Amino acid sequence: MRVLWLLLRKDFSCELRTRALASSMLIFALVVVVVLSLVLQPGKATSPEGRTTAAAYLWLSFFFAAVLGLSRSFAQEGELGAWRGLLLTAVPRETLYLGKVGSGGLFVLAMEVVVFPIFLVLYQPVAAGASLPWVTAGLALTALLATVGLVAVG
Repeated sequence: MRVLWLLLRKDFSCELRTRALASSMLIFALVVVVVLSLVLQPGKATSPEGRTTAAAYLWLSFFFAAVLGLSRSFAQEGELGAWRGLLLTAVPRETLYLGKVGSGGLFVLAMEVVVFPIFLVLYQPVAAGASLPWVTAGLALTALLATVGLVAVG
């Protein structure tokens, strides 16, 4: 657990210095949500197809921003030679994997927490009539499971 904590701390301290990963993920997700909100016509937003389309837009923004963040993280580790240093340590590979999954997952979840309220504001007609606590709880559980799956593969 100590090594896992050190890996998480290393990733977060590197991110605090550069702020490249979080800012690129967040800006990309926000641009996708805003641009696609302009595509969804207000008259069609309350229809079942409009709700499905809006949900697809949200998940597209989450997915592509996460892929962008994971690829930037991997490239950053490769450029600085951090992978070689991590692999040369006497730490089990499973711990390295869990550390990278944990830090990547926390970055992706943070992006999702920021983007979702903005999505609700932009897609108000879609959210109208829905029970917001149930929708939020369902989305939180789904986002958590989807994030774990995406980051575990990434």
